Amino acid sequence: MDKGAKTVMVGHIAQPAYVKEINNNADRRSMLMPASLSKELLGGLLRKRLGFNGLITTDATPMVGFTSAMPRNIAIPTAIENGCDMILFNKSLEEDYNRK
Repeated sequence: MDKGAKTVMVGHIAQPAYVKEINNNADRRSMLMPASLSKELLGGLLRKRLGFNGLITTDATPMVGFTSAMPRNIAIPTAIENGCDMILFNKSLEEDYNRK
């Protein structure tokens, strides 16, 4: 980031120690949330602490690390709401775009 990275692809890995450090009140579910869905890691660590101001994209969303955290119809908007700007790969563009 210090060298001017324009984008970061966030993996579907949990970082419970960072989540706990950023949010002392984080429950177990929040602490084990994949980074691609985590408000603490996307907004708290990447944006605030590290000062990243570029494009944040998820890793491939059909991967188990993303889809096991919550149903896809909830995970896609959660990733966007919590700080991802772009979704990498989709299962069905129509399904993701028209989620209910």
